[in-house]
Amino acid sequence: MDSATRSDPDPSSSREADDGAEVFPAQLVLDNVRRMFEQDAAANGLAIRCVPTRLELHADPLVVMRIMANFASNAVKYTSGGRRLLIGCRRGANTVTLLVVDDGPGIPDQELPTLTENYVRGTSAQQTANGHGLGLGIVADLARRHGYRYTLRSRVGRGTAAGITVPRG
Repeated sequence: MDSATRSDPDPSSSREADDGAEVFPAQLVLDNVRRMFEQDAAANGLAIRCVPTRLELHADPLVVMRIMANFASNAVKYTSGGRRLLIGCRRGANTVTLLVVDDGPGIPDQELPTLTENYVRGTSAQQTANGHGLGLGIVADLARRHGYRYTLRSRVGRGTAAGITVPRG
């Protein structure tokens, strides 16, 4: 099997009050993530494409930015051999999923469940970039604490899609 999916457990059972939540445009996050990583992406041979949206989020903007920045940072660091990085979002009934999608080497099935553990890195990550194996653990914790849902889908040889689903504004 050459595809894998990792998704957080149902966050509703452990959700804390999201005191920092406010309504803001999803485009603000997408544009800022693109700006933060476009030079590093270009240096690694990646072109970043940001898909425009008019959707609004009802979430903590700092938490959403931190999570999306982690996803983009991982994509830029670990997309060896890839050419494209897509940043965009999808509308759900009452939610918005913000996504970072790359066309890199992908993550093997057996590694996905362990990547949110602290100090755990995928085998190809150990060979291609510096890091400590904390980023996705932080993402999982932030998502759980704020009642958001994160997903990590990957196909070896095709790339990885990382997403965070938050309430729509």
